[in-house]
Amino acid sequence: MVRLPVSVTRFRDEPQRQCLAVDVSQTGMLITPNLYGSVREQVLVGTDEFNGRVSALIADQRPEGTAVAFSDPEEGRRLANWLTARAEGRTGNPQMS
Repeated sequence: MVRLPVSVTRFRDEPQRQCLAVDVSQTGMLITPNLYGSVREQVLVGTDEFNGRVSALIADQRPEGTAVAFSDPEEGRRLANWLTARAEGRTGNPQMS
């Protein structure tokens, strides 16, 4: 469990929303509170400190949050590694690969 702030933007008309990533893997993350949107809807996920935003698809709506799957495996892995480093108290280099 990481519990780190992330911003989420839908490709439609919704403004950027501040959420928490509560679980992160190399392929996606669980975000709380739940995002409004349908399964397979595309969103952008990022943080203020991480360079860039990562495209993801809503994969599942659960009581504990919304699961998203990274669309670009390489960019998703970079964000996941960065968030994990931050959660473990390491600096989390924004250029982390």
